[in-house]
Amino acid sequence: MGVQASSYYQAHAQSVDLNEITSSDHNAKILRRLRDNELTSLSIQQHDDDVFDKFVVQEGDDLGWLGYFIERNKVLTVLFIEDLPGYREQITALVRGIELNRSIRALHIFGDLGEAVLSSLSTVLQSESCSLTSLALRSIPLGDDTAAALADALKGNKSLKYLYFDPAALTSDGWSAFSGLLCDTSSISNIYASNHTLQTIGY
Repeated sequence: MGVQASSYYQAHAQSVDLNEITSSDHNAKILRRLRDNELTSLSIQQHDDDVFDKFVVQEGDDLGWLGYFIERNKVLTVLFIEDLPGYREQITALVRGIELNRSIRALHIFGDLGEAVLSSLSTVLQSESCSLTSLALRSIPLGDDTAAALADALKGNKSLKYLYFDPAALTSDGWSAFSGLLCDTSSISNIYASNHTLQTIGY
């Protein structure tokens, strides 16, 4: 079964058997702990290494249900995404839950930022309900195009204080995008509208 509309999860959440909707008993236990607000930290990956608090994405609607329970969780504060499938529909289902969650403060993403992940991440950062204070892009040499996309996504963001990434691949063009984000001197109104929340950019 593929990813469903958000109304589907709402309608079936109370009666669904968690062992039947996920690809493994381990993932069912993770969903149960998310539902019962027992997890403050969670890792998501595609490779099984038997780590207790890691949700292993395999087949079916794993990310759809994971996104649903992340959205409603009230105690999850740290989320690690180590890798994701390359299917936009699945990524969107997960990010929908992250975007609507009110408790996540730190998000760590490992690996290359594909178009689908970058687009979804921009949606989270642009949301008025964004609660992230720290975003770390680990093992990702950030290029100028990605830097420009992130800077654009952070316009108007009022929560993020720390943006960590490897700046080795950035040129003056990439840094200029962040400089304009922090203080756009093109007009007085743009100076006022600049992002005054960010305190750290880079490592």
